[in-house]
Amino acid sequence: MDTAINHLKETACFLHKKGFLLPGSSSGNISIRNPNDSESMIITLSGESLDILKEGNESFCEVSLSESSQHTLCSVDWSIWNFKTHGLDRNARRMLPEGETYKMSLLPQTKQGKPSFETYLHLAVYKNIKSVMAVIHLHSPNATNFACLSPKKILKLRNQCISSFPPNDDSNVVPYINVARIAKCGPILWCPHFPAASNELHEYIWRALYTNKSMAIILQNHGLLSIGLTPMEAAMVAAEVEQELGIILDTLRMTGGDVESLSYIDAADVLWYWQNISKGNPWRKLYN
Repeated sequence: MDTAINHLKETACFLHKKGFLLPGSSSGNISIRNPNDSESMIITLSGESLDILKEGNESFCEVSLSESSQHTLCSVDWSIWNFKTHGLDRNARRMLPEGETYKMSLLPQTKQGKPSFETYLHLAVYKNIKSVMAVIHLHSPNATNFACLSPKKILKLRNQCISSFPPNDDSNVVPYINVARIAKCGPILWCPHFPAASNELHEYIWRALYTNKSMAIILQNHGLLSIGLTPMEAAMVAAEVEQELGIILDTLRMTGGDVESLSYIDAADVLWYWQNISKGNPWRKLYN
């Protein structure tokens, strides 16, 4: 457990140096699948600041994946939801049967203390995407700014850069601007607004990631979630997302709304190079 926590601390230090953390804020949380027990995870405690984690193991706790079985997921019929449609719609309540309300689970109490408010979000990913070894949830500046754009503006951006997306692909909401992002991050998805810690949020996110073989998803008016085979890999994905969204947001400000993106053909050429000549991209490895 000590080694896993050291990896989490190194990752938190990287995120802090990159400027992805609000100093002294408890927003954001990171976790790792327990290397000694694949049916449990290690996650930051509730209220911990990733930029000032305590000495030793005092900022972390261990939670069993069986905790996620307490979820009551019957409130949404997910079998009828098409995850190839990204759902840029604030009114996610329309996905609930008439008269239903969002369902939330109480946080488990561990011997180390109360885990992060987003514990069930991490649990849902680990339980349903077996290859994932690390999850990072951030309220990083560019991702959160982009998450707060109106769906109309994001759809306008996507339509303006439609050549950047494969045919019939409605899952990726961020056009390809930077070649590094193409190789190291893959599609960036969008999650419509659900209340924080609701079961619907958790269920939507893991299904969207898995169905679209993605490593990153933007949470509307909330922030960013990234996954990986290691905490540092998940952090590097978050860094690529931050850079890509920063470029887009700056370009939108400078041009009044015009963005020049790479075409899907250009993106495919970069992907071919990484898959066949270089080391391959991490998001392919995660889902193979």
